[in-house]
Amino acid sequence: MERALLPFTFPLAGIRLGITTYNFKVEDDFFQCFPEAPVQSGSLDLEVELDKRQDMIVATFRFEGRVATTCDRCLADIGLPIDGEQELIIKYGETYKEEDEVVWLSQDMREFNLARFAYEFIVLGIPVVRTFDCEDDDPRPCDMDMLAVLEKHQPGPDSEEEKDDEPDNPFRNILDELNKN
Repeated sequence: MERALLPFTFPLAGIRLGITTYNFKVEDDFFQCFPEAPVQSGSLDLEVELDKRQDMIVATFRFEGRVATTCDRCLADIGLPIDGEQELIIKYGETYKEEDEVVWLSQDMREFNLARFAYEFIVLGIPVVRTFDCEDDDPRPCDMDMLAVLEKHQPGPDSEEEKDDEPDNPFRNILDELNKN
């Protein structure tokens, strides 16, 4: 196991009943342990809260920080701010298996590593559209030349190009008439 993932290994017998909280700083060395994954760089604060009960452990992952990605608007490299909270339920069973947000551990397991789940939850926290309001960042990461080109080619509200792209709407004429009055 990679060195950056070792702190995420928890001794199952060593966790006392009730809530135990662990705090981590997740940085590049952690992300690089997952070479085929979409995030390879970032800096996040991660809190893992383990709520051990008689029959299960509820692991809550809370994270906040930035991941390195490409802006969907201007294609510049950005540190995209993300945050989130996810829950994983850990139960004991005959063999190890995973179902949705439930992991079944065999009774003879002595320790369990949560690094892969932390990584997956961080990746799930990344928005589908990778943009953010970066005007307060100094220096601003945007590719201003690309944004100028996009602005120049953006159709206006009265542009013929936009009207031609609209699907035929039987109520369009009625709405146009009502808007004139």
